[in-house]
Amino acid sequence: MLRAARAAYPNETGGILVGVKVRRRPWITHAVEIPSNNAGAGHYTLQGYARQSAVDVIRAIDHRLGYIGEWHSHPADVAPSRQDVRAIAFLSRDPAAECPHPVLAVVRRSGGAWLIDVREWRLTGAKPLRLIAAGGLLEPEAEMRM
Repeated sequence: MLRAARAAYPNETGGILVGVKVRRRPWITHAVEIPSNNAGAGHYTLQGYARQSAVDVIRAIDHRLGYIGEWHSHPADVAPSRQDVRAIAFLSRDPAAECPHPVLAVVRRSGGAWLIDVREWRLTGAKPLRLIAAGGLLEPEAEMRM
């Protein structure tokens, strides 16, 4: 996400988050950038069909993975907007997304650095999450030996 945000600057870019839920908590294993024809300095729109195509590619690599949510960049130091929160709320109700608690990650430029603001949709709204670098999933055979 950081590399894609830097490369797209001063425009926005984005894509999807793929992973698993572990004890009802999201474990993001892949942040897939999906270029959009509708992106600029203040907007990025992901086409719905692109979401499923990207998930299908990842699932072909590892069937345990699924759609966790979406991400996009903000070229300025701006937290998730009302429109961002409305979009993630809509995703929570979209049966095609199959994700009642989607995650939204916004990569934003703050001074010379890039920050990642992560939220998970819950009934009470977009709950901030702490991002922890945990690495990838174990291979299924390794999981069974533990």
